[in-house]
Order: sequence, then C-alpha cells, then structure tokens
Amino acid sequence: MEINPLKLNELSISDKKKYPFYGQATINKGIIGYFDLEKNLLNNKKNKPTILIHSNNQNIVYLDTPFYLKDGHGATSVLQAEWLNKLTGFYVISAIDKAIRERFSYNAKATKIVLKNTIIKLSTKNNKPDYDFMARYIKIIQKQVIKKLAEWTQKEVVATKEILDKDILS
Repeated sequence: MEINPLKLNELSISDKKKYPFYGQATINKGIIGYFDLEKNLLNNKKNKPTILIHSNNQNIVYLDTPFYLKDGHGATSVLQAEWLNKLTGFYVISAIDKAIRERFSYNAKATKIVLKNTIIKLSTKNNKPDYDFMARYIKIIQKQVIKKLAEWTQKEVVATKEILDKDILS
C-alpha cells in the first residue's frame, strides 16, 4: 500500500514514531520519517525479509520490519521470498545494485516492469541460486570489515595515547 505524503496528518492515529516511512530520500536508507498511521496502510505486517528497490534514485534496502511506503506511482519494487534473509539479502542487493548501476540512470529508470526483465547474476550451484554460498560470502565480508575496524581502532588508541603521553611529558 502506497501513501501520499501530503495526507500523513489525516492518516496518523497517534504521535508515536512507530514504523519507518520509505520514500525517494537518498539519505537514511530512504526513510523519510517514522509514523503511526492507520493499520490498513502498513506493509509487511508479518516482518518478512524484504528488499525495496526505488526506481527514481536506485535506492535499495533490506528490511524485516513493518513499514509504510510513499506513493511513487509504482516506483518501488518489493521483493519477498522464502530464501531471503539478511545475509542472502545483502548479497542479492549487491547484485541488483551492480545491474542497476550498469544499465539504468535517473533518465532511464529501473521500473517494476523493466526490473522483472532484468537478469541479475547470482552465484549458482547445479544451475540454481546457491543461497548457502551467498550467506557464507557475506559472513566472510562482515568478518573482514570487523577485523579492519578493530585494527583501525587499535591504531587510533595507540596514536591518541602517544599524543597524550607527549602532552603529559611536555
């Protein structure tokens, strides 16, 4: 269900900041704000893993919570599947992002119809998507990022200690 943002006030049922409202924003993963609107407007009430692809700005996000969706005249594609989880979702988002950036732009949008006919290259095994590989691959990437962050943090601690020691000795 898509919502006209000009009608948010009349659709609000409380002042609680409850669920994300996704739109065409290029910052904050496309979240325009958080709202508590009429229950019939809520998408993904069962918290299914979901990928949103917005054709106007090629913004792609993974979420597994309920959300509201800005009226974009069909500009947002929603992908939900049994095999989708956070790890496979991140892998698939990378593949979708690569395909979109190679083929589309603001003037040549990745609309729902065009996306349905776009080939997204995924890792396969026996000619079927290899979701186990995708999950393992993302876990490895996450570990590498955490390792690099820990190394950077350690360098920052050492550098800060050196500066503090120099100031104390001066």
